[in-house]
Amino acid sequence: MVADPAVLFIVSPVTLAEVQWYSCHDNAARHQRGKVSDMQLASPFRGITPSGERILHSGNVDPGEVALIKRFIDGGGPVMWTQRKGVDLLDPGRGRVVPTIYRTDGAWVWFTGIYYYLETHGTPLDPKFLTHIRRQDFVSATPDSNQISQAIRFLKEPAARDA
Repeated sequence: MVADPAVLFIVSPVTLAEVQWYSCHDNAARHQRGKVSDMQLASPFRGITPSGERILHSGNVDPGEVALIKRFIDGGGPVMWTQRKGVDLLDPGRGRVVPTIYRTDGAWVWFTGIYYYLETHGTPLDPKFLTHIRRQDFVSATPDSNQISQAIRFLKEPAARDA
């Protein structure tokens, strides 16, 4: 694989296309053919319809929690990222404005674009991820190097791309 020249290598090389693919697929679909770890993926969308429309998570976020959620999402440890921004999948006319960074706290892996979609479009978070954030008092743990490596394997598992 030839790396995208705009990609930063934190721990794992990644292309913008990979970041966008991961961000659109929910945890169950990605891991239906085999479990790599107990980590879970927080995606901004629950899935995609055959016509390409995004299926949103159900529920709402308390407006008083939005800044606290941002603090959590900006925390943890970086797993992979690129300097390029992704296209807003709900409003492509906005252009490339979505951050393309993956982070982890050792239990969950999340796409930081989640906050962009929450703040810009009011998109609900995955209810299980929101529960996790609240249980951590809105402070994400700093993962160790083994947890970062596990998160990379979790994201790059071959079965995930075949789902």
